[in-house]
Amino acid sequence: KATFFVVESFAQKERERFDILKQCIAQGHELGNHMIEDKSCVSMSRSEFLNALLQCERLIEQCDPGFEKRRRKWFRPPHGYMNANM
Repeated sequence: KATFFVVESFAQKERERFDILKQCIAQGHELGNHMIEDKSCVSMSRSEFLNALLQCERLIEQCDPGFEKRRRKWFRPPHGYMNANM
């Protein structure tokens, strides 16, 4: 099985993309958080970072009812960069 990292803005563009995420869950794959957009979050404050993280988590929870139990198990920071606020 695989873990697919969700960019919230990409998934929200078309209903079909959202349905694909649901299909991934139905097939036994996992979804991970890749934030709201695929842009660097290095300059974000802690508050901005947490808001962006939670916004994507809410989308994932709509696709995967069991996500709440695994929340923040998988996170891929955009561009792979992190800072002390994360």
